[in-house]
Amino acid sequence: MHFPSDMHDEEYRHGLVTAQIEVDLPFQLRALRKQRVLTQPELADLAGMKQSRISKMEKPGGARFTLETLRRLAKALDVALIVRFGPFGELLGWSREFNPDAFAVPSFNEEEKLLEARDHSIGEAQAQGRLILITANNVRYKQIADEQPSLVEQVGKSVPRKPVASDDMPVPIIETTTGGVITHA
Repeated sequence: MHFPSDMHDEEYRHGLVTAQIEVDLPFQLRALRKQRVLTQPELADLAGMKQSRISKMEKPGGARFTLETLRRLAKALDVALIVRFGPFGELLGWSREFNPDAFAVPSFNEEEKLLEARDHSIGEAQAQGRLILITANNVRYKQIADEQPSLVEQVGKSVPRKPVASDDMPVPIIETTTGGVITHA
């Protein structure tokens, strides 16, 4: 990836950071509030703020965000707040891909239900013999790694992995979020 020529200008780069804060954060806040079917006064009440403050924060450039304000909003919306320094390429990617109409972050309870449903589906598929879960600590995984190391390059990297042959049928290995892999039987 090559950076656009504007990115070679330091003021432009740091203006992009400011724009992300002043434009993307208000759009994220509004999208999350609407996703939860909350009014501005309801969100203000949950966050311990005034409705007028929520209104200003939802308008690009309408308010300055402090970490404390963001923490209170994250708590009110029951989402994580991730604040970190990062590379400009990541910021450009985020800005290009961000769509406030499609932006959605599940609350903790919603995310837990999604994870439980995923785990249940995996468990059912395993019980029916449609999936074989192999973790990094699993003996079978270690056998595959020892016998065919080129097929199991660095657990935790991109998916899907190269297939492992089983009775002349390819078995794709797919990583799980816990660092293991799933093979389709």
